[in-house]
Amino acid sequence: MYGLRVEPVVLAVLTVGLLAGCSPTVHISKHNPTPTNPAQSPSSSPTPTASPTPALGICPAAQLQPWAGLTGAAAGSELSEFAFINIGSQTCALYGYPTVQMLGSNGSPISTLDQPARPGFDSVSPGLVVLSPGGRAYFGLFYPNSTGYSGAPSCPTSAELQFTPPGLASSLKLSGAGAQITPYGGDVENLQCGEIQVTPVTSAKLLPASDGS
Repeated sequence: MYGLRVEPVVLAVLTVGLLAGCSPTVHISKHNPTPTNPAQSPSSSPTPTASPTPALGICPAAQLQPWAGLTGAAAGSELSEFAFINIGSQTCALYGYPTVQMLGSNGSPISTLDQPARPGFDSVSPGLVVLSPGGRAYFGLFYPNSTGYSGAPSCPTSAELQFTPPGLASSLKLSGAGAQITPYGGDVENLQCGEIQVTPVTSAKLLPASDGS
């Protein structure tokens, strides 16, 4: 484990809809209980009804900025922490798994085999993350950092990472030291570089706080 803090998430009903010509929205409904025994409620009292709640939009790519945190190593693997920061003025939401593409120094793609991490990996499961202005949706990249054998071929290191937030088609680029990862995969006889497991977004950090977190 990497010291994940699990915070409670209160969520009633989640519906993500894609309508022609409309932005996807996440609807959160609040339902009040209705008495089951009419004798317990005065007949003059109206039955409680659900109060309307404004739709909460999925964060657009233009409203998000990628961020790189720490990397923790254990047993020949690494977990690198990242986040999407809401740099807009409106509250929005994200749900699900981002995707990642490694890029070389000239911006060209490097072989990347990203896949969703199994539910519950590092105690992270898919859940709605509501981002107020300045809020962050954290996620992690988990990958082997070597073959475990000396003299084995080496895998390339990324110069940039291109993230696609969940539910969106537009991607965001991250550069700098935090974007430099070297994922291995396969085995010595069949080396497969670039194997990455991606966690879903979460409101809780995956690794201990660092400067700028």
